[in-house]
Amino acid sequence: MYDIDNPSAVMPLYDPFSGGNLEACESTCLMVDGCLGFSREKAATDDAIADCYFKQELTIGHTDNDPTWQTYVWS
Repeated sequence: MYDIDNPSAVMPLYDPFSGGNLEACESTCLMVDGCLGFSREKAATDDAIADCYFKQELTIGHTDNDPTWQTYVWS
């Protein structure tokens, strides 16, 4: 898991990206220079329209099983 509570990690121009389902969030993040991944509500199904918060930095080493948010990271 990754620490997603750092407000400076969210990319300011995309705070949040309100563009679509999980696939839209993935494809848009992959096209944005510097996007390392994104957070999205766990309650949203893959097909649901939900906000995505693109990440420009990630703090590895903090374990947090957040009940509300899921973070997707590119390896």
